[in-house]
Amino acid sequence: GADEVLTSDGTDIAWAAAGGGGITHATGYRVSTNLSGDYDPITAWELIDTADYASLGSIVTVDTGTGVFTFPSTGIWRVELTTGAYATAASGGAEMTATIEVAGTVASRAHDYLPDNKYGWCTCFHQVDVTDTGTQTINVTVSGGASLNVLGSSTYSRTQLWFTRLGDT
Repeated sequence: GADEVLTSDGTDIAWAAAGGGGITHATGYRVSTNLSGDYDPITAWELIDTADYASLGSIVTVDTGTGVFTFPSTGIWRVELTTGAYATAASGGAEMTATIEVAGTVASRAHDYLPDNKYGWCTCFHQVDVTDTGTQTINVTVSGGASLNVLGSSTYSRTQLWFTRLGDT
C-alpha cells in the first residue's frame, strides 16, 4: 500500500508500515515590546499567539528572567533569528548586531547599518546538533547603542526567533 515499504531481514522480504519522518517540532517566539539600546541577552520573549499560529510537537521553552531557551529533545535543530530595528533621529545612525549564542558561545551573527530615522532588519541562522538539552541552550543578544530601538509587539511578530527540529542526531 501507499503507507508501506518493502523490508528485508536478510532472509525474508515483507511489507511494513512506513516509518515517520519530517519535521516533528517547530516553535516561534517574538519580542513582545520595543527595546532601546543593547540587550545581552534579550529577555522580553513571548510565544507567538496570534491567529492561525500553531506550534508543532513539544515546544522550545524560554526562561524570561534569563532569556535562555531550552530544547525539548535532542536532534538537529535549525534556529532562525530575524531582528527588526529603528535608528532614532539625529543619532548618527546605528550599527545593529544580532547574535545567536549556543551555550554562551557565538554561533551566528548578522549586522546592518541603520541611518537616522530608518528601519533595518538582520537575519541569522544556525543549525545545531543538540545532544544534551541541559547544556546546549540558546540565547540572543543585540547591540547598537542608545540610538538603536529593537522592534517588538505582543500583537504581531517583528523581532522573532524560530526553532525547527529537522531530524535525529
